[in-house]
Amino acid sequence: MDKGSIFEDAINYTKELQERVRILEEKSEKRAMKSSIEQSSMFEERSLPEVEAKVNDNQILVKVLCKKQKDVLPKLIWKVESLNMMVISTNATSFGDVNLDITVVAEVIYIY
Repeated sequence: MDKGSIFEDAINYTKELQERVRILEEKSEKRAMKSSIEQSSMFEERSLPEVEAKVNDNQILVKVLCKKQKDVLPKLIWKVESLNMMVISTNATSFGDVNLDITVVAEVIYIY
């Protein structure tokens, strides 16, 4: 083989390697984007509050497990009271560093 064909083979091989690197980088970026989207959607799903409500005659028990946020309990009480209910008792417990477990018992106020 002469020098020209050796250089030509080396150039072609280098181009093949560059193309393979480009393809692998694209795949890696797609995986990273997909992983990022999955993680953000998982976080969004976890940040939605879990709400459970039970009704017994004219009383309601509301349990909320949510992310700690400023004024969550007062806002929840205000909302319950805005629905013509009187709050009988509340309990808020910190659960870990980022969760809040709230229980509210309220009674319907009948307006005649």
